[in-house]
This record gives sequence, structure tokens and C-alpha cells, in this order.
Amino acid sequence: SALAFTIGQQRPTLMTQNLPGNKELAIRKMRELVKDMKQNSQFDFMQLQEKLNGDIVITIPDQVLFNSGEAAVRPEALPFMEGLSQVITELNRFVRIEGHTDNVPINTTQFPSNWELSATRAVIVVRVLSELFNVPVDHLAAVGYADSRPRNDNLTPDNRARNRRVEVVILEHEPVRPEQQENAPTGDQDIGIPTPPMVPTFGSSPAKK
Repeated sequence: SALAFTIGQQRPTLMTQNLPGNKELAIRKMRELVKDMKQNSQFDFMQLQEKLNGDIVITIPDQVLFNSGEAAVRPEALPFMEGLSQVITELNRFVRIEGHTDNVPINTTQFPSNWELSATRAVIVVRVLSELFNVPVDHLAAVGYADSRPRNDNLTPDNRARNRRVEVVILEHEPVRPEQQENAPTGDQDIGIPTPPMVPTFGSSPAKK
């Protein structure tokens, strides 16, 4: 359980160069990784999916990566994480790590709610990818969704297990950064505090009465 706080102490160097790689070859490698991990973990809903927009989504059951109610990555999952990091580095793609829970409340000192649990798990996966396996930090993001985006209803133990997951979203396109939005048209894509309306600058001519 101390892994979450010690993963920055060693940074092994990968042989993989940080160059854009062949997408189809990388997807085949990822499918093999998922297949092997799926066979070892016995979770049938672990999968790799290619979206129409070009994104690649790897769905990982929470028990593959974590013990119940914890956020430290299980040592048994590290070989899978290393293989995944190598493919991500080969592709030179941007990646969003999403943490998801079921709707059963958690209330511990470390995790007052499922929001903290899902966000912390996503952050720890990002830290493992970057600090242990050298995925560039500027290519990674972590998001916690708690139980707000379930795959299934939460009415059965099996469905709740399917909702407790980490999704690795390998993006087809680089996300737009705030500094790149300076000349972008305003609209639904803006997230955050809206821009205040234009006001006259000091020294402007007074309005006619």
C-alpha cells in the first residue's frame, strides 16, 4: 500500500523511443496485453474499444488494479501497466485516465466520498505511468467521475462490479489547451468561468447624453 507514495524513487529507462508509431501495430500490442490480463483476472468486461472518433478506450476492472477501497496499484498489475506505457510512448498520443465507481457510498478518512476515491485512483495510475514507466507527463491527465457515468445500473453485484473501473482513453487528437483557445469561437466547448462582457476601457470617450 506504500506504492502510492514511493513510486517516484526509481525511474527505469525504457528502450522505446518517444516517436509516433504505427497505430495498427500498437493496437495489436494493446489487444494482446488486454487479452493476457483478462485471462489472468477472469473479468470478462475488460476490453479495448476503438471509437468512431479515433480514440482508443481500454476498460480495466477496478479489482485488476486495486484492492477494495484502496488507491495503491497492486504489484501484480505493474507488468500490464509497463506494457501499456510502452505502447502509449510508441504512439506518442495524449491519454486521459478516468476513475469510476459504483453507487455504494464510501466514507473513510482518506476517501470521504466516491469522488475522492475515483479521482485518487486516476491520479495514481497517471503517476505509475509517468514516474515508474516514463510516459511524458504533459501527455497525461487524470479525471474522477465517481458513480456519475455508470456502464450498467447498480442493481446487482455484477453490474456494480462493471461500474467500478478505470478507463484509459488514448486520444486521437491532442486536446485543446487553454492558451490555444484564445482565438477559438465561443460556445459550448468553453468549460469553466464564462468570459465577462466587454466593458469600456479607461480613457475612452464618454458616451453622448
